[in-house]
This record gives sequence, C-alpha cells and structure tokens, in this order.
Amino acid sequence: MKPLLVSILWLIAIVMAGFGVYSSRQRRNSTCANALMHLLFTLALYSGGYAGELSSTTLSGMLFWNTFEYIG
Repeated sequence: MKPLLVSILWLIAIVMAGFGVYSSRQRRNSTCANALMHLLFTLALYSGGYAGELSSTTLSGMLFWNTFEYIG
C-alpha cells in the first residue's frame, strides 16, 4: 500500500505544479490567480516532500524530506 500512496502523492504534486503554471500564464495581472499559483506551488512542494519522506528508508533521508516539506 505504501508504494501506491507515494505514487499518488507524487502525481498530486505534479498536477498541482502544472495547475500553478497554468494559472500563472492565464491571468498574470490578477491577484487571485497569483495567490492561487503560490498556494498550488507550496502544496506541490509539501506533497512532494511528504512522498519523499514516505519513500525514504534511512533516518537521514526522512529528515531531508521533512525539511523539504517545511519549505512548502
């Protein structure tokens, strides 16, 4: 079950980053689109970090992905 969850989290991170790029290109001057873009990118960073943390096998790897999560 763990590889399935990690794959789903990576997919969610990629989709959110793609939607962030799409929203930034559609309405560059809109403050709402700008806020949505930032929200989607931070959620993508967090989801990717969590997926990396779950897929890590060592404590140092988990700590690295945990700090990566906090960036998001």
